[in-house]
Amino acid sequence: MFFDDGTMTFADYYDHIKPKKIYHRSRWFQDTLLRFQGVQPIGEIGLFKNTELFSIFSFPNCILEYKENKLLTLQLAAQEKRDEQQINDIFIGQGCIDEKGHASLNEYLTQIEQASRKSSLNLLYIPHRTEAAHVTQAIKKLANIRYHQSQYPIEIELIKTGIQPNCIFGLSSTALYTLSKIYPNSSIQLIEQPAHMSKSVNRVQKYLHDYFLK
Repeated sequence: MFFDDGTMTFADYYDHIKPKKIYHRSRWFQDTLLRFQGVQPIGEIGLFKNTELFSIFSFPNCILEYKENKLLTLQLAAQEKRDEQQINDIFIGQGCIDEKGHASLNEYLTQIEQASRKSSLNLLYIPHRTEAAHVTQAIKKLANIRYHQSQYPIEIELIKTGIQPNCIFGLSSTALYTLSKIYPNSSIQLIEQPAHMSKSVNRVQKYLHDYFLK
């Protein structure tokens, strides 16, 4: 069973699973130690024919047995708390900012500021779990931005803290997709990323663009 790992699922499916690539691991010293202990090294492993894919995303003509994760439990929980929630515009933090193949810090800050100007409410910024400390410090200095440090994954955090998203801004985060299912009445503002993004980021961006266009 291949369980969804957010947008990384795209990289794994299209780069490894669909082309049925062989996984090869060969390390002479480590493998020799394993053999001395009576353990057979991994060597080469192909795609298991009985592999199943459980994902929130759709994969046209999927080569695996596929089951959609519809997030029904979270949808119901959000509906039950709807009357208790506080309405906010939200910016979903992006991972890997200021790293190779991703948006620079200055590009990212500009995108947040542009979202703030478009927001009809004070913009609530919810960081990605891997956000670097220097990125956090820079964002906290921005005007008209409320920085919200989550204790849970964002889909659960909004329900537990009583936050009702009115408009959701973001770049290529999986949360844009999941929250659009949990809060179907919220509007989504997909922010276009610079042209120098990595192949995997562009792939996810295109998927989300086509999905929200529908």
